[in-house]
Amino acid sequence: MTLKRCPRCNRVFSTTGGAGNNDYVHDCNSGNPTLDNEDIFNLSGLGWSYRGIANKASIKAQIEGEDTESFTNRGVRTSTHLTRKHFEYIELK
Repeated sequence: MTLKRCPRCNRVFSTTGGAGNNDYVHDCNSGNPTLDNEDIFNLSGLGWSYRGIANKASIKAQIEGEDTESFTNRGVRTSTHLTRKHFEYIELK
């Protein structure tokens, strides 16, 4: 049994060494949602070409730069991205 550390969430996990075990997929579960999740671009759904339009309130708001959209913990727009669980691929050497 070998103890390794995940480079993303810094958690220690154990794996069995031996022939055929050259990689490991770690389920990041540090308790911090910023590290445990990742954002992917959303291509599915109807009207996906309009998801980038954030501010439809008025032209004045667009000129002044007011943005009414919400963001994820990692700083991307929730209207154009989805959040999913992160799995870290780790090569065992």
